Parts: sequence; structure tokens; C-alpha cells
Amino acid sequence: MNFPSPPPVVATSGHAGSLSLRGADERATRQLDFIQALRGVAVLLVVGYHYQHFLDGEAYSSLGPRLFERGAIGVDLFFVLSGFIMVFATRADGSGPGMAVRFAIKRLTRIAPPYVFWTLVMWLVTRGLPNPAFDVDGLEWIRTLSFQPLEPGSAAPFFGYPLLYVGWSLSYEMYFYGMFAASLLAPGRWRWVALLGLAVTGLVAVPALSGRGLHADALLHYHLPGMLNVAANPLIWEFLAGVVIGHLFLGPARIRDRGLAGSLLALALGVVLWQYAAGVRSGHGVTRAGPSVIALVLFAALYAKSYPVRVPAWLRWVGDVSYSLYLVHVIPTMIARHHKAPTTSGMAMFVACFVLSLVAAYWSHRLLERGVCEWLKDAALRPFGRGEPRPVAPLA
Repeated sequence: MNFPSPPPVVATSGHAGSLSLRGADERATRQLDFIQALRGVAVLLVVGYHYQHFLDGEAYSSLGPRLFERGAIGVDLFFVLSGFIMVFATRADGSGPGMAVRFAIKRLTRIAPPYVFWTLVMWLVTRGLPNPAFDVDGLEWIRTLSFQPLEPGSAAPFFGYPLLYVGWSLSYEMYFYGMFAASLLAPGRWRWVALLGLAVTGLVAVPALSGRGLHADALLHYHLPGMLNVAANPLIWEFLAGVVIGHLFLGPARIRDRGLAGSLLALALGVVLWQYAAGVRSGHGVTRAGPSVIALVLFAALYAKSYPVRVPAWLRWVGDVSYSLYLVHVIPTMIARHHKAPTTSGMAMFVACFVLSLVAAYWSHRLLERGVCEWLKDAALRPFGRGEPRPVAPLA
């Protein structure tokens, strides 16, 4: 499949913002619909995971936990998609210090403004609650707003929860972006070697030099200082898996038998659903949910590369607003608690919080992601110039 012209690409991470092709033909856009679909599924799983308590207990036959107890798998899916999208988004980019700086500016201006805004909203909503978990001092604010682990000595892979507690995963996103930006300093294709070298340094060399052994379990702790815990955590392998899948998607690899491609995708989806329903090896990382999620993204990418995938418009929209929804969905429950709502459980609260989150995510995506973030990005990039459009290599 070929792009008939070299459209400029505007893309963000698997977590943050949407992926769009400006000027691309409809066929090329449809080829990436599977990404938005998977992003939509990922965020809905995370929302369900955090809302499961609404539908717990005898009145609901523990429906919430039965459906969403393992919804945190959506985070692993986001990480794999993030690696994929970074490869796709930079496929026509060059390398060098200027490109590294431009990349860092684009990522920071995309992720930081919505996160800072909704963190401040969370603070306003929770500051009157009699719970020490919502008391934030100066050091915690610094770590929170700089995407550092809040409590490096606490349980892996979270290392403490920031005030907007879903923000723990953004420490991994920002570390990955830092590695990616640094790899752009290497010339040409050597940047991929540099990226692998940086990742392996954190995942292998740092634990080995610390004298604490080496493992692949994201839930085990190396007890390293600060961000080194993130650098050494095996969750980073999921980003790298996404990078590999991105290269396969853009390269010559192809499954030419549609029946075989569909069967492999169906089997991968079946394994994910079986693991999710049975609770087999549930949890984050490459020793738990990671392999099945990686296989799902791999075979979805190989299928979508050659054959049309029809994604419902509503699911594509959820994928578009997934970053904002990921950030905002935990706040309505705090609003209900803070203002002493008549009930803080049940189907009514599940629906009310979900609808409120969708509305807030829509406006957050529209005003913050597509408004403030784009303005900040343009302003920050202005001193560097926009650069000349580079030819985009067609998909194999």
C-alpha cells in the first residue's frame, strides 16, 4: 500500500493525544484505524478498572470486579502502542540535535499541559478531603509535575502515586521519549541502534552494576534512586516491542494470505480475552499481560497493513480523546465524595461518572490538546523553524 503523496504527519504517543494524517487519502487513514480502536479499548478498560467498585457487592453480583478487575491491562496496551506510534510518526524525520530538540518539544507540549491542568483540578477537588493521600507538599509537587516517581522506594512498577494517580504511567512515557530524543542524535539508521543501546543500558547494565541481579518481572523492585527505577523496570520492553512492530508495519513484512492473517489476529485476540477472563498471569509487564498484548498489536498491524479494517466511528472517537479520558476519569468520583452526593456507588454513579468523564474528555481534547498544546508547540518550535517537508516513504 502506498501513500500517493507525502503528507505531513501529526502524531503523539500511545497515551497522549491522537494520531492523524493531514492530507493523506482515505485509504491510508483507514489503514491506521486499528491504532485508534486499540487506544479506545485500552482507555475503556482502564476506566472500567477504576469504576469497578461502583458495581461491587451482592446487589450487582460483583459485576464490576468480574468485568473489570483486570482492566489495568489497558496500560500495557498503551505502552506497546506508544512505541509503534513513535516509529510511525518519525519515519520521515532526519536526525541530529535540532531534530532531537524538536521531538522533545512536541512530546512535552502534548503531554504536560493536560496533565498539569487536570492535576490542579484534582487538587481543587480533593484538598478538603480528610485523607492524607491528598496532602501534597512542595517536593511532591516538584516530582509530580516533572514526571518523576513520587516514592521511589514503594511498590513497583508504580513507585508511588501522584495526586492524579493515573499519572504514574507518564513517568514511563517521559523516560521513553527521553531515550527516543537522545537516539535522534545518532545519524541515520544508527538511531535505532542507539535507542536499543540506551534501553539495554537501563534494563540490563544498571541492574547488573547495582549488584541486585537481573529479572524480567515488572513487579519486582531493584530499589534504585529516582528515575533509575523506571529505566530498569521491564515495562520498558513493551515500548521496545511497539518499536519493532512499527518497523515491521513500515517494512516489507506482509502476510499475503488474508485467511492466515485473520486467523493469527483472531488467535491473538482470543489469548488476550482468555487471559483477561481467567486471570492467568494478570498484571503489568512482559512476564504477565505483556506478551499477549504485544501479539495482539503485532497481528493487528500486519492484518491492517494489507486488508481494510472497519472501525466504528464511536470507537475511533474514543481513541482520539483517550489521553484526556485517561487523565480525567478519576476526578468525578472525587467530586461526588467531596460534595457528599446522595450515593457514591451503584449503576447510577457508574453511568454518571462515565458520562461526565466523556464530556470532560471531549472539551479537554478540543481546548487543551488541540488548542493550548498546539499553540505551545508552535510557539516553542518557532525559533527552530518548521523545516522543509521530507518525503514520506511508502508502506511496503
